Amino acid sequence: MKGDAEQLLQRDQVSFADIYAQQQKAIKAGDYQLARPYRAPQQSAAQRFLGVFLFIMLLMSAGGAGYYFLILKKRNVGDRSPIVTQPEYPRPIINPHTTSVITFRKKDRTGLFQELERFGRQNAENTFMYLPIFSSSAGEPNKLTSPQDFFETLEIAPPTGDFYTNLTGEWNAYYYGNDLLFIFTIKKESIARRAMFDWESALMNQFAALLDQLNPGNIEFHDVIIRNTDARLGRYGNASQKIIGYGIARKELLVIATTERSLKAAIERLVVR
Repeated sequence: MKGDAEQLLQRDQVSFADIYAQQQKAIKAGDYQLARPYRAPQQSAAQRFLGVFLFIMLLMSAGGAGYYFLILKKRNVGDRSPIVTQPEYPRPIINPHTTSVITFRKKDRTGLFQELERFGRQNAENTFMYLPIFSSSAGEPNKLTSPQDFFETLEIAPPTGDFYTNLTGEWNAYYYGNDLLFIFTIKKESIARRAMFDWESALMNQFAALLDQLNPGNIEFHDVIIRNTDARLGRYGNASQKIIGYGIARKELLVIATTERSLKAAIERLVVR
């Protein structure tokens, strides 16, 4: 301001007293305004309403999200009804081309046969279809079927209890083409072999329904070697296509198959695995 006054003095040849006097006259005349402190502009009523509305909408959104995650996504503590879930099935012993889960009601022999036949018709030639088998009952979740429950439902029974007590519990069912085969992990090879020898006289008759054969007739088993693995095949009559066989691969895996070709295919896979 001093610089401005000096310029004014130089231009108009006036003193500071003259400048002050001129300012006082301007103030009295209303032509000069003093600087006032800054005040923020006041919001209009419409702006205040919009702010309140947006705040309420934000609260409602947060409340809805909290209700979803804390109530809907969380099971009610007072709800005692069981949650029915499908348990995961074990990894297959043989790497399959496809997998199809079978579920049947406990003790329902006809239903289990129908399920087996249905998937057997669907499977392609020379391919392995893995069959995880679950049983169901009213009010209980489905569970993986044990070898004993599976065979008893089909009315298939080994002559002694050594067969089941020698199993570890791990087992698989497959279709190879439309031929059924089963693989069981065993504890001792000698016990498994003895149990199968004792079973040979009734094996074909008990598996007749799976082989679509009503009267197998007399059965004769003979030894075969498949990839350095001892196996046994049983035929009846001259119907060479009606064969059932078994073998023990790697001294730990018992294979029972409804045809010679499926027995060979399974043992070859297990030996080179």
